[in-house]
Amino acid sequence: MKWEFTGEIKTIGTITLRRVRYPETGEVGGWVENERNLSQIGNARVSGDARVSGDAQVSGDAQVYGDARVSGNARVSGNARVSGNARVYGNAQVYGNASIERLGDYLHIDGLAFPVTVWRGHARIGCELRPIREWLAVTRHPELSESRIAEMRRLLMLVFKEFGGVE
Repeated sequence: MKWEFTGEIKTIGTITLRRVRYPETGEVGGWVENERNLSQIGNARVSGDARVSGDAQVSGDAQVYGDARVSGNARVSGNARVSGNARVYGNAQVYGNASIERLGDYLHIDGLAFPVTVWRGHARIGCELRPIREWLAVTRHPELSESRIAEMRRLLMLVFKEFGGVE
């Protein structure tokens, strides 16, 4: 068994979470709502005060740590990392070598075509820093097709709305 429950329980609202432990190392991990939240296959880990609940799943060699939260039907897999105060929820998928870190009003996403950093109404995508509203107005880019720009704008709108203050 890669992990087991410690017997420690905490209830937040209507959700009862159980702390995990990794017997091989003796490390006490984070919190999960049920056994389906954290795979026994691979080296997936939930550590620190991180929480995984609902039908969310952490698998492969993925790690969720710090005060991160994964919930709903979200999936974190592969070598992905979710940390800090990051929230992954709904039907979101974080996979491959992607990483999401949120500290205060700062959000960093890696593993996309370009790294994205969002804070205080601005965003750096790759090496370009612009106000968020300018990014949402981009319709042409020398390295991206129109369909890729449209896809990125949809993603950015979600990220900016959640973390960058776009109304």
